[in-house]
Amino acid sequence: MFKSFAAIALAGVTSAIDVRTFDFMQYMAKHGKQYETLQEFNLRFSLWSEVDHTIREWNADETHTSRMGHNFLSDYTYEEKAALRGVIDNGDHDVVSYETIAPGAYATFDWRNQPGVVPAVRDQGACGSCWAFSATGTVEMSVAIDSGNAAGNYSEQQLVSCSSAFGNNGCNGGWYYWAWDYMKAHAQETEANYPYTSGTRGVTGTCTANTSLGVVTVPSYT
Repeated sequence: MFKSFAAIALAGVTSAIDVRTFDFMQYMAKHGKQYETLQEFNLRFSLWSEVDHTIREWNADETHTSRMGHNFLSDYTYEEKAALRGVIDNGDHDVVSYETIAPGAYATFDWRNQPGVVPAVRDQGACGSCWAFSATGTVEMSVAIDSGNAAGNYSEQQLVSCSSAFGNNGCNGGWYYWAWDYMKAHAQETEANYPYTSGTRGVTGTCTANTSLGVVTVPSYT
């Protein structure tokens, strides 16, 4: 599929391989992309090209202190990206007040500079489960800070598949407060015992949590 549509796209364009098209073909190969029709190929190429232009423009500006690059989302439509933003805030939580702090009024502290505290970046895949990853990452960091041990790796899948009674809707969205409410009543297992599978097909899955394997709970949160 990759070779055939890449060849169709290139046919008649130029006798030499267009650099941008070649870069896109490399992107397809790197991320295992396959498109069913020439129309889809052209759509994905157009979406990727817009992102590629933004990346090149950003990286060419030497005043920027960061560099951008492609990932598997570079050929997604707006709607496909939006489907992964699964945070649902129904306003059902305590109102908090905020105070503006003058610059320099307090010393800063970055937990990323402390070994073992901040978990590694993870990929939610094709599931709107960002809320479960946010909730889990916060718990992992909190336990690490409190215990002085390296951050654990707890099960996002358990939250995705098991916390619907607390308001969450699996791959169709949720709210991290509700995930913590679930963890008040049910201990969260490790990733090793309850691995993440929803990212592959975007399916919430049936809850298979084992009470005896739970290792961490959330007594309270604020």
